[in-house]
Amino acid sequence: MRWLELAAMLGSLLLCSVASATAQPSSPLEPVDCVEMQLGKRTYCFPKAALEIYRRGKLRQDVVVMSFMMPDLRLPTPEDNRRFFLGETSRGKETTTIGLTAHGPPISWDQAVRNLTKGGSPVPSEVPGPFGLVELLGGYPRANPYANDFVAERDGFRFTITCGFGGVDGRPHSPGLVPTCRSEVPFRDLKMTLYFPAGHLDQWKALHDDAISMITSWTRD
Repeated sequence: MRWLELAAMLGSLLLCSVASATAQPSSPLEPVDCVEMQLGKRTYCFPKAALEIYRRGKLRQDVVVMSFMMPDLRLPTPEDNRRFFLGETSRGKETTTIGLTAHGPPISWDQAVRNLTKGGSPVPSEVPGPFGLVELLGGYPRANPYANDFVAERDGFRFTITCGFGGVDGRPHSPGLVPTCRSEVPFRDLKMTLYFPAGHLDQWKALHDDAISMITSWTRD
């Protein structure tokens, strides 16, 4: 009798464990509902919930644009989208946009400097900046920071991060404008463009690393 009771107890625990495991949310690195397409030399499966721009019904793509929620790059939920469309919150303050273009990697800042020098154009000076960045022409934050240009480095590739901080004291200089940063980095044979809220500039390194790791995990070949 005791053996039967023990077996029943173990069976109940096993069922509870299975139910608990299946109830866990999916990792943002493992999109469940995705669209498989070729971008550049590889095939990826991009999550439908994040896709903003792509050629529907086409396997081979030239450009893919996706939006994710900050700061952990999770997929937007229907409730997130509802809030944005109802105007209850600013999408730009909560999201990052990642664009992938199959037209080769961007040029580095060092190549841009060589191009400027060769063409006789002035080259901005580099001064120490915040968050491990180098700032071009210095002064962070400025009294009227409509835009700040920084140089970042990842895997030996130096690239620029341009941030539009708005008007005086960082307030937007236009109604509804969210201060945003933009960068372009190489990803395999692609160009990856990131737009993210300027308030997350201190997380620039983790953001770029996480975006690349996430998209790498969606590779199908």
